[in-house]
Order: sequence, then C-alpha cells, then structure tokens
Amino acid sequence: MIIQRRLYTAAVLTMVGMSCIVVIIRTQDIEYFDREILSRLRYLQPDSDEPATEISPPCDEDDLQNTEDIMAKLRAKDILSVDFVENLPIEKYQEASCLPLFYEIVAKPIQGVCRSMKRIGGVWIGSLQALDGDKFVCMDKIRTAETCIIYSFGINNEWSFEDIMDTMNCKIYAYDHTINTSPNRGKGISWFKKGMGSSKAGALDTLENHIRFNKHENSTIDYLKVDIEGEELNSLPQWLESGVLKNVDQLGMEFHLKGLHNTVLFI
Repeated sequence: MIIQRRLYTAAVLTMVGMSCIVVIIRTQDIEYFDREILSRLRYLQPDSDEPATEISPPCDEDDLQNTEDIMAKLRAKDILSVDFVENLPIEKYQEASCLPLFYEIVAKPIQGVCRSMKRIGGVWIGSLQALDGDKFVCMDKIRTAETCIIYSFGINNEWSFEDIMDTMNCKIYAYDHTINTSPNRGKGISWFKKGMGSSKAGALDTLENHIRFNKHENSTIDYLKVDIEGEELNSLPQWLESGVLKNVDQLGMEFHLKGLHNTVLFI
C-alpha cells in the first residue's frame, strides 16, 4: 500500500505507537521508458498530419537493467529507513519530541517502490504561490490496467484530479457532503452527498461502510484520495485498527496538523 501526504509524498510504512504516528514517505519517481509505447511514437512533419521518422526506443536491455539496478540500490537504502522507524523506542518519546520527529521522517523520501510517479490535478493559489489539491499517483499498475477503482473524499467543487483520472478508465466514487452537484460526471465519476468519519453520524460514515455499500470488500481500491479538513486525524487510527486499508493500494492524503500545534503537540 502506498500512502501520500500533503507535500506530495508517498509512504510505504505507517506505524502507530504511544503518542506518535510515524509515516515513512517518498516523493520523487524514477521514470522508465515503455519500449513498446515509445516504438509507436513518431515525429510529425511541420504543418502536416503525416508522420515523418519513427522514434527509435531510447533504451535497450542495458538501460532497463540499469533502471532495475538503481531501484535495487534505492530499496536497500529504504530498508535502513524502515528499520529505523520500526525500532524506534516510542515509549520513551514525549509529545514535544514527536512533532519534530514526524516532520523529519516525512521529509525523507523512500524512492525504491514506484518507477513512474505522476502529479495529477490541482489548482494554482496565487496568494500562496502554491499548487493545491494535486496528488501524486504511482502509475505502474494503473497505466496497464483495463480499469481501476478510485475513492475520493473531499471535492469542494474542484474536480481536476478526478477528471484526469476519469480519462484513464477509472471508476471514481467521489464523496463530499458539503456541496451540491450532479450525481454523474464524465465517463465514470459518481458523486455522493456523504462524507468520511470515524463513525456513522449524520452525513458522515466510515470508510469500511462506504466500501461495503459499493460491494468492494473483495476489490482493490487502486487509489484513495482524502482531503477532509482535519477529520483524517480522527479517521486514520480507526482505519488502522479496523484493517480496512488492506483493500487500498495507494492513499493520497492531506494532513491538517495546525490544530495539533495549538493544543497537544502531536498525537
């Protein structure tokens, strides 16, 4: 399972202990060329729709082997990072030391898992000079799959991520109880006026109940997008305890941590 946080990183390990939640992450992808796809690419003549010369695949067997060697070296380095987290003496940590430890760990990427990572969606916020709402998606499986399943919680009428993934033969289940819109969008987007919560209350329901309602208990959720304005802090422990994430291949989540800085330092 891959987990992602707001600063466009993805994780392969989550550990909960005492007062810390520690997430190991990666951000950068190592691209590799699909030789079959590249062999079909062609340059076009200027002002013409006619193909000119075919592009030869830029990588040979040695290039592919070099990519595998790079990935193996990165995974070996990743093991050290994972071992560090797994062996943390969490019981010795206090709240004041958990917060900076969390930020330090999520700033150190794990890079030996995904070969092809893409930044999908998002809108530019001029006042912040930043892109908001984009998600990093590992395309290794999605790019070759005939179909995929995506759950997206928190839309706020900003559909750029969902619209792009809709073009990739994905069936998208979009949830946001704070907006009103059409129940169907594009080729495969379904919107529900419901939200995510750690328990069933009003318009909110748990992740496992949403999955059960859609009869996906035995299906792989290829990507779970979560942007629920702080409710993730209540929901994440419940997901880990229930085991519902066993169905999830990738998790892209925005963490909203400012409130924790004003009360307890980190939980």
